Amino acid sequence: LGYAVTGPNGTRDPAIARRVYAMAERLLTQYDAFQDNPWPILYKWCHERHPDAKFILTLRDPERWYESQCKHFAGNTTPMREWIYGPGCGAPLNNKERYQDRFNAHNAEVIEYFKGKDNLLVVDTPDALLVASKDASQQVKEIVARLKLSGHEAARLHRTVARPWGTY
Repeated sequence: LGYAVTGPNGTRDPAIARRVYAMAERLLTQYDAFQDNPWPILYKWCHERHPDAKFILTLRDPERWYESQCKHFAGNTTPMREWIYGPGCGAPLNNKERYQDRFNAHNAEVIEYFKGKDNLLVVDTPDALLVASKDASQQVKEIVARLKLSGHEAARLHRTVARPWGTY
């Protein structure tokens, strides 16, 4: 879509908790869009500085989300995850309750924070429920058109593919 995107940022910085805002301030001037950590944690801070910015919250099944965390990170810890989930919880393996509690609380906090504001877009997966203000419907159409023009698979593929032997 032509946006300059960054993330994740600072995941291995041992002083991320202390340096995250200075890092974010610098990156906010260099990029158009932000993904992955630490950006989900900084949504209030970013909104205060850029009240007209748009925010996207992607909802997932907590069990599948945790399985994905374990698949990608297992027992590997990072300072970023220690900061987010707490001391001794920098790796998802054996920290299921802590990770899922934080995941669920974060989603609820974001939705509550943006209640009554028009700059939160909620995408509920796996088969995509998009929650947007009625004023944004034309913009959604434009995004889909751009995805189609660029040949992006999201414009033509369903997340769940059915075959005679099952789905994937």
